[in-house]
Amino acid sequence: MTPLKRGLILHVCGLLLVVASAGAIGWLACQPAASAALMLLPGLGIGAGAFLVALGLRNASHAIVEAARASLREEFHLALEIRRPDLDDQTRRDLFERYQGICPHLRDAFRESAQRRRRDALAAATRGPRVLEVGCADGGITHYLREQGHDCVGVDLSFRQVRGANGGGYVQADALRLPFGAGTFDTVLLPEILEHLHAPATALAEAARVCRDRVVLSVPLTKILDPTHLHHFDRQAIRDLVDRVPELTVAEETEVATFLVVTCRRQGR
Repeated sequence: MTPLKRGLILHVCGLLLVVASAGAIGWLACQPAASAALMLLPGLGIGAGAFLVALGLRNASHAIVEAARASLREEFHLALEIRRPDLDDQTRRDLFERYQGICPHLRDAFRESAQRRRRDALAAATRGPRVLEVGCADGGITHYLREQGHDCVGVDLSFRQVRGANGGGYVQADALRLPFGAGTFDTVLLPEILEHLHAPATALAEAARVCRDRVVLSVPLTKILDPTHLHHFDRQAIRDLVDRVPELTVAEETEVATFLVVTCRRQGR
Protein backbone atom coordinates (compact mmCIF):
# COMPACT_ATOMS: atom_id res chain seq x y z
CA MET A 1 0.00 0.00 0.00
CA THR A 2 1.36 3.43 -0.91
CA PRO A 3 2.00 6.12 1.74
CA LEU A 4 -0.73 8.25 0.15
CA LYS A 5 -3.33 5.49 0.51
CA ARG A 6 -2.29 4.84 4.13
CA GLY A 7 -2.65 8.53 4.92
CA LEU A 8 -6.08 8.74 3.31
CA ILE A 9 -7.26 5.61 5.15
CA LEU A 10 -6.12 7.09 8.48
CA HIS A 11 -7.92 10.32 7.64
CA VAL A 12 -11.20 8.57 6.76
CA CYS A 13 -11.02 6.32 9.85
CA GLY A 14 -10.50 9.40 12.01
CA LEU A 15 -13.51 11.13 10.48
CA LEU A 16 -15.68 8.06 11.04
CA LEU A 17 -14.53 7.83 14.67
CA VAL A 18 -15.30 11.51 15.27
CA VAL A 19 -18.78 11.18 13.74
CA ALA A 20 -19.54 7.98 15.69
CA SER A 21 -18.31 9.48 18.97
CA ALA A 22 -20.25 12.69 18.44
CA GLY A 23 -23.37 10.64 17.78
CA ALA A 24 -22.77 8.66 20.97
CA ILE A 25 -22.44 11.86 22.98
CA GLY A 26 -25.70 13.15 21.49
CA TRP A 27 -27.47 9.91 22.37
CA LEU A 28 -26.10 9.83 25.92
CA ALA A 29 -27.07 13.45 26.47
CA CYS A 30 -30.68 12.43 25.91
CA GLN A 31 -30.46 9.71 28.55
CA PRO A 32 -31.37 11.03 32.05
CA ALA A 33 -29.34 8.32 33.82
CA ALA A 34 -26.12 8.89 31.81
CA SER A 35 -23.13 9.54 34.07
CA ALA A 36 -20.23 11.88 33.43
CA ALA A 37 -17.88 8.89 33.39
CA LEU A 38 -19.91 7.31 30.60
CA MET A 39 -19.77 10.55 28.61
CA LEU A 40 -15.99 10.46 28.90
CA LEU A 41 -15.60 7.49 26.54
CA PRO A 42 -17.07 9.10 23.39
CA GLY A 43 -15.19 12.25 24.33
CA LEU A 44 -11.96 10.27 24.16
CA GLY A 45 -13.17 8.84 20.85
CA ILE A 46 -13.54 12.34 19.43
CA GLY A 47 -10.02 13.17 20.59
CA ALA A 48 -8.58 10.00 19.07
CA GLY A 49 -10.52 10.59 15.85
CA ALA A 50 -9.26 14.17 15.57
CA PHE A 51 -5.69 12.89 16.04
CA LEU A 52 -6.16 10.32 13.24
CA VAL A 53 -7.65 12.98 10.97
CA ALA A 54 -4.66 15.26 11.49
CA LEU A 55 -2.16 12.40 11.17
CA GLY A 56 -3.79 11.14 7.98
CA LEU A 57 -3.76 14.60 6.42
CA ARG A 58 -0.13 15.07 7.36
CA ASN A 59 0.93 11.71 5.91
CA ALA A 60 -1.12 12.15 2.73
CA SER A 61 0.17 15.66 2.08
CA HIS A 62 3.74 14.49 2.75
CA ALA A 63 3.28 11.65 0.24
CA ILE A 64 1.90 14.05 -2.39
CA VAL A 65 4.82 16.46 -1.91
CA GLU A 66 7.37 13.63 -2.15
CA ALA A 67 5.73 12.28 -5.32
CA ALA A 68 5.80 15.75 -6.87
CA ARG A 69 9.45 16.23 -5.93
CA ALA A 70 10.36 12.83 -7.38
CA SER A 71 8.54 13.65 -10.63
CA LEU A 72 10.28 17.02 -10.92
CA ARG A 73 13.67 15.40 -10.27
CA GLU A 74 12.97 12.79 -12.96
CA GLU A 75 11.91 15.46 -15.47
CA PHE A 76 14.98 17.58 -14.65
CA HIS A 77 17.37 14.66 -15.12
CA LEU A 78 15.54 13.61 -18.30
CA ALA A 79 15.84 17.14 -19.70
CA LEU A 80 19.59 17.13 -19.06
CA GLU A 81 20.24 13.63 -20.41
CA ILE A 82 18.25 14.03 -23.62
CA ARG A 83 20.32 17.08 -24.54
CA ARG A 84 23.58 15.16 -24.55
CA PRO A 85 25.17 15.34 -28.02
CA ASP A 86 26.53 11.77 -27.86
CA LEU A 87 23.26 9.83 -27.45
CA ASP A 88 23.19 6.42 -29.10
CA ASP A 89 20.02 4.75 -30.37
CA GLN A 90 19.47 2.58 -27.30
CA THR A 91 19.89 5.51 -24.90
CA ARG A 92 17.44 7.63 -26.89
CA ARG A 93 14.91 4.81 -26.79
CA ASP A 94 15.40 4.36 -23.04
CA LEU A 95 14.94 8.08 -22.42
CA PHE A 96 11.67 8.15 -24.34
CA GLU A 97 10.47 5.08 -22.45
CA ARG A 98 11.06 7.05 -19.24
CA TYR A 99 9.30 10.04 -20.77
CA GLN A 100 6.18 7.98 -21.49
CA GLY A 101 6.27 6.72 -17.91
CA ILE A 102 6.22 10.20 -16.36
CA CYS A 103 3.74 11.71 -18.85
CA PRO A 104 0.53 9.66 -18.50
CA HIS A 105 -1.42 12.76 -19.62
CA LEU A 106 -0.55 11.81 -23.22
CA ARG A 107 -3.28 9.18 -23.10
CA ASP A 108 -5.89 11.85 -22.38
CA ALA A 109 -4.62 14.46 -24.85
CA PHE A 110 -7.68 14.47 -27.11
CA ARG A 111 -10.04 15.30 -24.30
CA GLU A 112 -8.76 18.86 -24.77
CA SER A 113 -10.55 20.95 -27.38
CA ALA A 114 -7.31 22.35 -28.84
CA GLN A 115 -5.85 18.87 -29.28
CA ARG A 116 -9.03 17.60 -30.94
CA ARG A 117 -8.96 20.54 -33.37
CA ARG A 118 -5.31 19.80 -34.18
CA ARG A 119 -6.17 16.14 -34.82
CA ASP A 120 -9.06 17.16 -37.08
CA ALA A 121 -6.82 19.57 -39.02
CA LEU A 122 -4.25 16.80 -39.56
CA ALA A 123 -6.99 14.45 -40.75
CA ALA A 124 -8.39 17.10 -43.12
CA ALA A 125 -4.95 17.53 -44.72
CA THR A 126 -4.45 13.77 -45.17
CA ARG A 127 -4.80 12.43 -48.73
CA GLY A 128 -4.76 8.93 -50.14
CA PRO A 129 -5.52 5.55 -48.62
CA ARG A 130 -2.03 4.72 -47.31
CA VAL A 131 -0.98 6.86 -44.35
CA LEU A 132 1.93 6.74 -41.88
CA GLU A 133 1.90 8.48 -38.49
CA VAL A 134 5.39 8.98 -37.09
CA GLY A 135 5.44 9.26 -33.30
CA CYS A 136 2.01 7.71 -32.86
CA ALA A 137 2.24 7.41 -29.03
CA ASP A 138 -0.81 5.40 -27.96
CA GLY A 139 -2.38 5.54 -31.42
CA GLY A 140 -4.96 8.28 -30.89
CA ILE A 141 -4.50 9.86 -34.33
CA THR A 142 -3.78 6.56 -36.12
CA HIS A 143 -6.99 5.02 -34.79
CA TYR A 144 -8.96 8.16 -35.67
CA LEU A 145 -7.70 8.06 -39.28
CA ARG A 146 -8.60 4.39 -39.55
CA GLU A 147 -12.13 5.30 -38.54
CA GLN A 148 -12.09 7.86 -41.39
CA GLY A 149 -11.31 5.04 -43.86
CA HIS A 150 -7.53 5.39 -44.20
CA ASP A 151 -5.13 2.45 -44.11
CA CYS A 152 -2.94 4.01 -41.42
CA VAL A 153 0.24 2.61 -39.84
CA GLY A 154 1.61 4.11 -36.63
CA VAL A 155 5.26 4.04 -35.55
CA ASP A 156 6.85 5.17 -32.30
CA LEU A 157 10.28 4.96 -30.74
CA SER A 158 8.79 3.73 -27.45
CA PHE A 159 8.10 0.02 -26.97
CA ARG A 160 5.76 1.01 -24.13
CA GLN A 161 3.55 3.04 -26.45
CA VAL A 162 3.53 0.51 -29.30
CA ARG A 163 2.54 -2.30 -26.91
CA GLY A 164 -0.32 -0.28 -25.45
CA ALA A 165 -1.53 1.40 -28.66
CA ASN A 166 -5.16 1.34 -29.72
CA GLY A 167 -5.66 -1.71 -31.96
CA GLY A 168 -3.01 -3.44 -34.10
CA GLY A 169 -0.80 -2.32 -36.96
CA TYR A 170 1.84 -0.42 -34.98
CA VAL A 171 5.60 -0.63 -35.45
CA GLN A 172 8.45 0.25 -33.08
CA ALA A 173 10.75 2.40 -35.20
CA ASP A 174 12.97 5.49 -35.18
CA ALA A 175 11.78 8.61 -37.02
CA LEU A 176 15.34 9.07 -38.27
CA ARG A 177 15.42 5.62 -39.94
CA LEU A 178 11.97 4.53 -41.04
CA PRO A 179 11.76 0.83 -42.00
CA PHE A 180 9.76 1.42 -45.20
CA GLY A 181 10.60 1.69 -48.86
CA ALA A 182 10.51 4.89 -50.89
CA GLY A 183 7.01 6.09 -51.75
CA THR A 184 5.24 3.54 -49.57
CA PHE A 185 2.64 6.00 -48.24
CA ASP A 186 0.46 8.69 -49.79
CA THR A 187 0.66 10.89 -46.68
CA VAL A 188 3.13 10.90 -43.79
CA LEU A 189 2.14 12.68 -40.57
CA LEU A 190 4.60 14.18 -38.10
CA PRO A 191 2.30 15.43 -35.31
CA GLU A 192 4.32 17.30 -32.67
CA ILE A 193 7.42 15.20 -33.21
CA LEU A 194 10.06 17.49 -34.70
CA GLU A 195 10.51 19.55 -31.52
CA HIS A 196 11.62 16.37 -29.68
CA LEU A 197 14.41 15.43 -32.10
CA HIS A 198 18.10 16.29 -32.25
CA ALA A 199 17.93 16.07 -36.06
CA PRO A 200 14.47 17.27 -37.18
CA ALA A 201 15.66 17.81 -40.77
CA THR A 202 16.70 14.15 -40.96
CA ALA A 203 13.25 13.04 -39.77
CA LEU A 204 11.58 15.34 -42.30
CA ALA A 205 13.78 13.96 -45.09
CA GLU A 206 12.87 10.39 -44.06
CA ALA A 207 9.19 11.31 -44.15
CA ALA A 208 9.68 12.77 -47.63
CA ARG A 209 11.45 9.60 -48.77
CA VAL A 210 8.61 7.25 -47.80
CA CYS A 211 5.74 9.46 -49.04
CA ARG A 212 4.30 9.78 -52.54
CA ASP A 213 2.27 12.95 -52.11
CA ARG A 214 2.62 14.95 -48.94
CA VAL A 215 4.02 15.33 -45.44
CA VAL A 216 1.76 16.96 -42.86
CA LEU A 217 3.32 18.16 -39.61
CA SER A 218 2.24 20.06 -36.55
CA VAL A 219 4.27 21.92 -33.93
CA PRO A 220 3.28 23.91 -30.83
CA LEU A 221 3.51 27.66 -31.36
CA THR A 222 3.88 28.35 -27.64
CA LYS A 223 6.74 27.13 -25.50
CA ILE A 224 5.70 24.14 -23.40
CA LEU A 225 7.41 22.95 -20.22
CA ASP A 226 8.27 19.54 -21.64
CA PRO A 227 11.62 17.98 -20.68
CA THR A 228 12.05 16.45 -24.14
CA HIS A 229 11.42 19.58 -26.22
CA LEU A 230 14.74 20.43 -27.86
CA HIS A 231 13.45 23.07 -30.30
CA HIS A 232 10.79 25.76 -30.56
CA PHE A 233 9.42 26.38 -34.05
CA ASP A 234 7.56 29.38 -35.42
CA ARG A 235 6.40 29.87 -39.00
CA GLN A 236 9.78 31.04 -40.26
CA ALA A 237 11.67 28.28 -38.47
CA ILE A 238 9.43 25.66 -40.09
CA ARG A 239 9.93 27.20 -43.54
CA ASP A 240 13.68 27.17 -42.98
CA LEU A 241 13.51 23.53 -41.92
CA VAL A 242 11.48 22.52 -44.99
CA ASP A 243 13.96 24.39 -47.20
CA ARG A 244 16.62 21.94 -46.00
CA VAL A 245 14.68 19.05 -47.57
CA PRO A 246 14.80 19.58 -51.38
CA GLU A 247 11.99 17.09 -52.05
CA LEU A 248 9.45 19.16 -50.12
CA THR A 249 7.82 22.56 -50.44
CA VAL A 250 5.35 24.24 -48.08
CA ALA A 251 1.87 24.16 -49.62
CA GLU A 252 -0.32 25.34 -46.74
CA GLU A 253 -0.02 26.62 -43.18
CA THR A 254 -2.89 26.73 -40.70
CA GLU A 255 -2.95 27.93 -37.10
CA VAL A 256 -5.12 25.69 -34.96
CA ALA A 257 -5.43 26.96 -31.38
CA THR A 258 -1.83 26.98 -30.12
CA PHE A 259 -0.51 24.74 -32.93
CA LEU A 260 0.78 25.29 -36.44
CA VAL A 261 -0.29 22.64 -38.97
CA VAL A 262 1.84 22.63 -42.13
CA THR A 263 1.17 20.68 -45.32
CA CYS A 264 4.27 19.99 -47.44
CA ARG A 265 3.98 18.65 -50.97
CA ARG A 266 6.57 16.62 -52.80
CA GLN A 267 8.23 18.58 -55.61
CA GLY A 268 6.51 17.96 -58.93
CA ARG A 269 3.19 16.84 -57.38
